[in-house]
Amino acid sequence: MLGWDYLPAINGGLGVATYALKESLAKKVVLDFVVPHMNPDSLDMMAYAYSGAKAGATEAQLKSWKEDVEDYIDQVLEMAENREFDVIHAHDWLTFIPALELQEETKKPFIAHVHATSFDRNGPEERGWDYEIEKEAFEKADKIVAVSEYEASLIEEHYGIDPEKIQVTHNAISEIKPYRRKKGFEAPLVVFAGRLVEQKAPWAFVDAASELIRQGFPFRFAIAGEGPLALELMTEVAKRGHADRIFFTGFIPQSQLFDLFAMGDYFVLPSQSEPFGLVALEAARFGIPCLISRKAGVLEVLPDAYLIDPGNAEDITEGLIKLLEDKEMRDSMSRSLAEAASFCSWDQVADQWVSNYESLLA
Repeated sequence: MLGWDYLPAINGGLGVATYALKESLAKKVVLDFVVPHMNPDSLDMMAYAYSGAKAGATEAQLKSWKEDVEDYIDQVLEMAENREFDVIHAHDWLTFIPALELQEETKKPFIAHVHATSFDRNGPEERGWDYEIEKEAFEKADKIVAVSEYEASLIEEHYGIDPEKIQVTHNAISEIKPYRRKKGFEAPLVVFAGRLVEQKAPWAFVDAASELIRQGFPFRFAIAGEGPLALELMTEVAKRGHADRIFFTGFIPQSQLFDLFAMGDYFVLPSQSEPFGLVALEAARFGIPCLISRKAGVLEVLPDAYLIDPGNAEDITEGLIKLLEDKEMRDSMSRSLAEAASFCSWDQVADQWVSNYESLLA
């Protein structure tokens, strides 16, 4: 298994999912897991925009990052020389590069595990280096496993891949015992958690928060995460005079994120495109009413969430007002989401992955 985003140095849901799946799979199969020997800061920049355009990277930085990937390829090939294995399982586009090399050298079957694509990160018009890697990997992989039906449809439509080659295995969450923590204020708390990049639509959250504050509603808002939009968002919140109602936590580890959910009253996932949305599943397990983008795979396991159009501040505003004013709706959603999330087990997902391996080898 090849990964790059992995606890404790992670960028987002991919690292959490990779770690949890690896832990559960290791109970069922003999598993070698390989992650790069490189600086997490370098991984962070590659994850946001390998092409460098959106990250403002210099030619020297691009060269350095590509050297990191070449080092990773060498690392994987060196490991493979001393191992007996049956299947190559690679998580997302950065790992597809060494996976393709390993497939070519060993002729072993290759499964491309797709947590996100260039389409999700950059939009449908982007055709950069990462898109080309994904397209090659999808064409050469023996099997593609997407984290949602939503993502599977994107792979088919935007990469021209035969749907018979694509299978769906949803993500899950580790066992969570929900709890509540007392806030230092009485107002209802609305939570956003994710990378501060255009894909996650943090501007829609900030605009909705500002409108609700303008209308006199008592909400307070927490934005958990970091990313290239952080400074711009914080500056705008300060200019609007809302820094006392909209809080930025920066990156926080999972334990502190769960404390935030334990204090939260609503969760918003407004992404432009969200292949799955693991953080929404975690929030749901805490019984928090969730407002989720229509373009999010997690809706396939949380069908009772409140639907919003992707990146639509008006939908967020309207949804929060409805939930605030309708206790019956709020309580019903809280119960149904918590119950649905409780059935999403990594051990069950690992069983599905064993079946994925067996069917490919058969």
